[in-house]
Amino acid sequence: LLVNIVSASPALAAYLSRNASVFDAVIGGDFFSDWPGEDGLLESLTEALEAEEDYEARLDTCRRWAKEWHFRIGVHHLRGLLDAATVGAQYADLARAVLRGLWPVVINEFSRRHGPPPGRARRLTASSDLDMIVVYDSADVESSDGKRPLASRLYYARLTQAMITAMTAPMAQGKLYEVDMRLRPSGTQGPVA
Repeated sequence: LLVNIVSASPALAAYLSRNASVFDAVIGGDFFSDWPGEDGLLESLTEALEAEEDYEARLDTCRRWAKEWHFRIGVHHLRGLLDAATVGAQYADLARAVLRGLWPVVINEFSRRHGPPPGRARRLTASSDLDMIVVYDSADVESSDGKRPLASRLYYARLTQAMITAMTAPMAQGKLYEVDMRLRPSGTQGPVA
């Protein structure tokens, strides 16, 4: 199967030479099983992240896990098992699952230094190309209460930057996603959260 796919796509062959770990996804036995949906993906990612001891290992694990699912979607598309609309929906499910799974990891790491988020954090919204808008409600709480407290506005700005860095920083497994924050009300001139 893979020989046929690789010979049909030189770009895929180059990708596989740089990311040999994605073969684990094929060998694992459920490569052609039904699509698990966003919630199933989130459950799988959460389990993989919880198996890691430290923050950087979790970030790399998230990248490896996402690459395996990207590969699966691409192979299914190349094999004609999925049409373009389904592929787009699956990439969107994957992106949302990554954001939902990684967000608590970033919050926990950030909270170790600055305390838990003051007030009520709202939602991290993403489309398939990971345009993000971060909205929070500090509930009139002036600052966090960690070892190094931050004013609520600064806390959420830095927490958002930490999330962007967690997703875009090149690591052993590469970048997870590019993140575009230009959808915020004032574009690139406005606050990130």
